[in-house]
This record gives sequence, C-alpha cells and structure tokens, in this order.
Amino acid sequence: VSCSMFTEDLESAIKSIYITKTDLQKELGAKGVLDLIYKYILARFEIHLDEKKQTYTLIGCENQEESTWCYLEGTCTSLNGKVGITNSLLFDFLEEQMNMVHVYWNDERKSSKLNNPNKLVEFDF
Repeated sequence: VSCSMFTEDLESAIKSIYITKTDLQKELGAKGVLDLIYKYILARFEIHLDEKKQTYTLIGCENQEESTWCYLEGTCTSLNGKVGITNSLLFDFLEEQMNMVHVYWNDERKSSKLNNPNKLVEFDF
C-alpha cells in the first residue's frame, strides 16, 4: 500500500495532533518521526478484506517534490469478493480534503474519490 500526502499538510497534521514540530525534508528517516507518521496513519487508514480488518506495518517513507510517500505492508492470501477501505487521512486537519483510493486485485483496478467527511469505500471483486 502506498499513501501520498503533501509534506506540508502532513507536517501540520502531526504538529496539531501530537504537538510535535517536524521537518520531513530533513528528519524523515528518524525513528521518532516514522513512529509519529505510522501512529497517524494507523488511526486514520484501515483495510478490510471480506469484512476482516487487516494489519499492516510502515516499511518506509520518502519525499518526492512536495509530497511524502508512505509505504505500508501487510499480508493478504485470499479474497472472496469485498475490499473495504477507510481513509480519513488529513480529514481532521483539512475540511475540504479529498482522498483518492485505488485498489488492484489480480489484473483488475477499481478507484474511488473520498471527500471529507465520507471516509469509507467498498469494492466488489
């Protein structure tokens, strides 16, 4: 799973929620910063396969131009039809936030746009 957020918005969200100022251009590799990002994502991003919540870990982040990309990894062995995504990243910080969700299963891609406060989408495969 990959998540892309504008670096400035992610820094502001972390500062407002965890009362910690970060400079992701300079500190992105620091364990404490990665822990804050992971904590932030865990509270706002869920994956359900056939209505069973999946676990994942943050395997790394990188900056690309004005964005911070976060890479998550989990285990998925089978799917019997339904993928549910809860994504409220930056919703608590930006009233007009919009998140794009793309799910790929085998050779099929499905996409949706989530506008704050709508944070849930389900796809049938």
